[in-house]
This record gives sequence, structure tokens and C-alpha cells, in this order.
Amino acid sequence: MQRSYTQLLDRIREGQSWEDWAADYVVATGANVVPLGLLRDVLASLKPPFGSIYVSSSAETTIATKDVFVKVAGTTAAVNLMNFDMPSDNRLRYLGSSPRHMHVACSIGMTAAANNQITHWRIIHYDASEDSTTQLVHSDVQRKVGTATDIGSTALHCDVMMGENDYLELWVSNGTGTANITCDYMYMFALGMIV
Repeated sequence: MQRSYTQLLDRIREGQSWEDWAADYVVATGANVVPLGLLRDVLASLKPPFGSIYVSSSAETTIATKDVFVKVAGTTAAVNLMNFDMPSDNRLRYLGSSPRHMHVACSIGMTAAANNQITHWRIIHYDASEDSTTQLVHSDVQRKVGTATDIGSTALHCDVMMGENDYLELWVSNGTGTANITCDYMYMFALGMIV
């Protein structure tokens, strides 16, 4: 039974050795060599997507309601993008055509407009295929900022399945009150793995 081009690519993605894959290709197609164009496509499909953004100019995030998450304010810049872009501030969008399991890491430095504020941080995931936003509660971290001049820091990690045009953002809430929070420093990185 002949295998389709996609089935052959899937076998490589699933970890089949190159030797076994090439032998399967020859049996499946009747060819005695693997075309260079096909090998190029296989290699391109295996390259992991990655992308990162950082705060280039911080701004105070307005907290209107205690314990309600809002998108972190400020200007961000993108670095090291492969199948990702940054269409707006604090937004890392996946552009790949096949779904990927993403590992997300984010480091944060913050200040608060009042003393003794409990800051909560979370990654959100926008799913373009469903046109819905999900707060990734498994990414939650919190950090108490003792005085308004303290610069607190924390880091968070999470994972998420992402499809084409899905994006990630960093959100914050104040667990103490409505004092505004500034994300002075932030670096968010996503790395995709084949599933």
C-alpha cells in the first residue's frame, strides 16, 4: 500500500530513523532515490518554531479591580523569531501551519504604586481557530512587592498547544487592592516541539 507524502513526513516527525524512512519512501513510491525537494521539505517541517519579546519601554498597568487580570502595558520589542511575529505590544503570535506543543518561559521585574502589594502574573493563550482566549492558570505565579520602590522579580513557565495565528500575552492582577503595577522588565520566550 502506498503512503502519501504527508504520511511519510509524519513518520519522520514521530521519530523514525532516516534510513528506515528512506527505505519506506522507496517502497511507497517505487522510486530508487529520495528527491532533494522532498528532503528539503522534511527538514523545513522539522525546524522548531521559536520567538521572544521583551519590554523595551515600561508603562504602568492600570488595575481597576482587585484580583482581575489585565494585559500588561508597555512597549515590547521582538527578537529571535522563527515562525513567530509580534503584531502588537506584549503579543507573541505563532505563524506556523502545523500545531506545535510550546514551552513558554517568562521572567518579570515589577514595581507597584503602593506598599505591600501581592502581584499575580499569568500567560494567556488566544486560540485563533476557536476565536477564544484562555488564561493559562498553570502558569500562575505571585510576588509581593514590599515598598513602592522595591523592584520585585519572578519567573513563570507553562506549556500550551498552539495553531496558526494563536498568540500569547502576559497579564497581571493585584491581589491586595487596586494599586497599579508596572512591568519594568519582561522577557518571554516560546519554543515549539513537534507533536
